[in-house]
Amino acid sequence: MKQILSGLGFENISITKKSNSKEIIQSWNIGTGAENIVFSAYIKGFKPQ
Repeated sequence: MKQILSGLGFENISITKKSNSKEIIQSWNIGTGAENIVFSAYIKGFKPQ
């Protein structure tokens, strides 16, 4: 993800996993085990003008 955002011109990129990530993913009802493959996160970055 950082590579994609960096390629779009973003800097100072941070990705922080949400503490309740498993519960968020489980609430999607897309099947069991998805919470072990993906996670929900806060993504922050800065794009200079």
